[in-house]
Amino acid sequence: MDIDIGCEKVKSIVSCYKHFLCNDAYEEVINYLENREPEMAYEGFLIEIINSDKNPEEIDKEQVLYVAKYLSLDYESVFDKNIWNKLLDYLKIS
Repeated sequence: MDIDIGCEKVKSIVSCYKHFLCNDAYEEVINYLENREPEMAYEGFLIEIINSDKNPEEIDKEQVLYVAKYLSLDYESVFDKNIWNKLLDYLKIS
Protein backbone atom coordinates (compact mmCIF):
# COMPACT_ATOMS: atom_id res chain seq x y z
CA MET A 1 0.00 0.00 0.00
CA ASP A 2 1.19 3.49 -0.83
CA ILE A 3 0.94 5.68 2.31
CA ASP A 4 0.17 8.88 0.37
CA ILE A 5 -2.59 7.22 -1.63
CA GLY A 6 -3.97 5.64 1.54
CA CYS A 7 -4.05 9.02 3.27
CA GLU A 8 -5.84 10.60 0.30
CA LYS A 9 -8.45 7.83 0.19
CA VAL A 10 -9.12 8.18 3.91
CA LYS A 11 -9.31 11.98 3.70
CA SER A 12 -11.82 11.70 0.88
CA ILE A 13 -14.17 9.41 2.79
CA VAL A 14 -13.79 11.23 6.09
CA SER A 15 -14.68 14.52 4.40
CA CYS A 16 -17.86 12.91 3.01
CA TYR A 17 -18.95 11.57 6.38
CA LYS A 18 -17.52 14.14 8.77
CA HIS A 19 -21.06 14.71 10.08
CA PHE A 20 -20.99 11.15 11.48
CA LEU A 21 -18.20 12.11 13.90
CA CYS A 22 -18.03 14.25 17.00
CA ASN A 23 -15.33 16.94 16.94
CA ASP A 24 -12.93 14.95 19.13
CA ALA A 25 -13.19 11.86 16.94
CA TYR A 26 -12.70 13.94 13.80
CA GLU A 27 -9.60 15.59 15.25
CA GLU A 28 -8.21 12.19 16.23
CA VAL A 29 -8.68 10.87 12.68
CA ILE A 30 -6.99 13.97 11.25
CA ASN A 31 -4.12 13.58 13.73
CA TYR A 32 -3.48 10.02 12.51
CA LEU A 33 -3.54 11.26 8.92
CA GLU A 34 -1.08 14.06 9.69
CA ASN A 35 1.20 11.39 11.16
CA ARG A 36 0.83 9.33 7.97
CA GLU A 37 -1.08 6.50 9.66
CA PRO A 38 -4.01 5.97 7.28
CA GLU A 39 -4.84 2.51 8.66
CA MET A 40 -5.21 3.84 12.20
CA ALA A 41 -7.13 6.89 10.97
CA TYR A 42 -9.59 4.80 8.99
CA GLU A 43 -10.05 2.14 11.63
CA GLY A 44 -10.77 4.88 14.18
CA PHE A 45 -13.22 6.45 11.74
CA LEU A 46 -14.94 3.08 11.22
CA ILE A 47 -15.20 2.45 14.95
CA GLU A 48 -16.84 5.85 15.39
CA ILE A 49 -19.40 5.40 12.62
CA ILE A 50 -20.24 1.86 13.72
CA ASN A 51 -20.85 3.13 17.26
CA SER A 52 -22.86 6.13 16.06
CA ASP A 53 -26.60 6.31 15.74
CA LYS A 54 -26.26 7.25 12.07
CA ASN A 55 -28.14 5.31 9.44
CA PRO A 56 -25.79 3.05 7.44
CA GLU A 57 -28.03 3.59 4.41
CA GLU A 58 -26.43 7.05 4.11
CA ILE A 59 -23.03 5.45 3.43
CA ASP A 60 -21.59 4.46 0.07
CA LYS A 61 -20.92 0.87 1.10
CA GLU A 62 -18.81 0.03 -1.91
CA GLN A 63 -16.50 2.99 -1.37
CA VAL A 64 -16.15 2.41 2.38
CA LEU A 65 -15.37 -1.28 1.90
CA TYR A 66 -12.94 -0.57 -0.94
CA VAL A 67 -10.83 1.72 1.25
CA ALA A 68 -10.95 -0.72 4.16
CA LYS A 69 -9.65 -3.47 1.88
CA TYR A 70 -7.04 -1.16 0.35
CA LEU A 71 -5.75 -0.58 3.88
CA SER A 72 -5.92 -4.35 4.60
CA LEU A 73 -8.43 -3.90 7.43
CA ASP A 74 -10.24 -6.99 6.19
CA TYR A 75 -7.47 -9.10 7.72
CA GLU A 76 -5.30 -6.85 9.89
CA SER A 77 -6.31 -4.21 12.41
CA VAL A 78 -4.84 -2.17 15.24
CA PHE A 79 -7.65 -1.18 17.61
CA ASP A 80 -10.31 -3.84 17.13
CA LYS A 81 -9.51 -7.29 15.79
CA ASN A 82 -13.15 -7.71 14.73
CA ILE A 83 -13.49 -4.40 12.89
CA TRP A 84 -14.07 -6.05 9.50
CA ASN A 85 -16.95 -8.20 10.74
CA LYS A 86 -18.43 -5.31 12.69
CA LEU A 87 -18.29 -3.14 9.58
CA LEU A 88 -20.05 -5.81 7.53
CA ASP A 89 -22.71 -6.15 10.22
CA TYR A 90 -23.18 -2.39 10.42
CA LEU A 91 -23.53 -2.08 6.66
CA LYS A 92 -25.78 -5.16 6.65
CA ILE A 93 -23.59 -7.11 4.26
CA SER A 94 -23.49 -10.88 4.56
